Amino acid sequence: MKFENITKNTTRKSEIKGLETATIIAERQVLPIGDITVFTDTDGSPQPFKVEQADVDVLAKSIKTYGQLTPVTVRKQKGKKKYQLLSGHKRYFAMLQNGERTIDAKIIDCSDEKAVEIITNANIQRDKPKPSELNAMYHFYKNGIGEDQSVTELSAMFNVSAKTLYRCIHLDDLINELVELVDNEKISTMAIEIIDELDGTQQKVLADFVTIEEKLLTPSVAKKIIKMADEGIEFTVENIKNYLAPKKSEKEKKKYSYEFFNSLASENPDRYDMNEQELNSLVKMLLDNYFASTF
Repeated sequence: MKFENITKNTTRKSEIKGLETATIIAERQVLPIGDITVFTDTDGSPQPFKVEQADVDVLAKSIKTYGQLTPVTVRKQKGKKKYQLLSGHKRYFAMLQNGERTIDAKIIDCSDEKAVEIITNANIQRDKPKPSELNAMYHFYKNGIGEDQSVTELSAMFNVSAKTLYRCIHLDDLINELVELVDNEKISTMAIEIIDELDGTQQKVLADFVTIEEKLLTPSVAKKIIKMADEGIEFTVENIKNYLAPKKSEKEKKKYSYEFFNSLASENPDRYDMNEQELNSLVKMLLDNYFASTF
C-alpha cells in the first residue's frame, strides 16, 4: 500500500532512535532466553507490531545455519533478574522456535517512556507498517508516554503524513473484518473515514461485498455506498452490486435503429427477440400481404 508521503527509504538505520541516550549495560551478553519477556506498556498492551509466522520461519532456518548475527535489545527489569525485549522480536521468536536456551542481547537501562520510544522506532525502521500497526503504534505510544501530543507531532515521529496517521486512527471505528481488508490492500486507506459512518451490521455486509468482488474499494466507490445507505436502500451485497452497476446509456438501451421498433419492444420485450434485419423482413412481408389484399 502506498501511504501518502511515507518515507521511501525503508533500510534499517545503524542506530535506533532512543538508544543513543539510553545507558548501555552490556553491548553483547549471553542471556538465558527464558529470562526475557516481551515488553508491555502500563495498560498491559504488547508491542504494536505483528510478527508474521512466515518471517519467523525464514529467520529460524537462517539462525540454524549461520547462528545469531545481531543481538536483540533488552532492558533490565528493576529489582528482578528478568529482562524486557525492546527490539529484535523476530529473532527472539525464531530462537524460541529453534529451541535455543540462550540468546545474545544488548542490555540497556532506560525509563518506561524511553522503552516505548525505542520499540516504536525499531519497528518504524523495518518494512512499512500496516495501517492497523500504525493505529496500534499510535495508541501504544500515547499509552506508554502519556503525553498529549498531536497527530501531526506523532506522524512526524512515525515517518508518515498526518493525514495517513489520522486515517489509520479511524480504524478504531471499523469491525475487524474491514480492518483486515485495509491491511490486505482491498480497501484504500483514503476510504476509511468514509465507511466508518456505517453501523456494525452494514460494515459486515460491506466486508462481504469487498471480499466477494475482490476489487480495491476506492474513496469514490465508498462514497456511492454511503449514498446508498443514506437513501435507505436495504443494505445487502446484492443491492450494493446493483447500485454500483454502471447505468446503461439511452443508446445502449435501444435495441433497434428505428424509434418505432424500440417503442414496440419496450412495451412487449418478450415478443421482440428478432434482430433488426429479421424484423424488417417481417414488416415488408406484412405490408406486401396487406397491399396485395387491398388493391
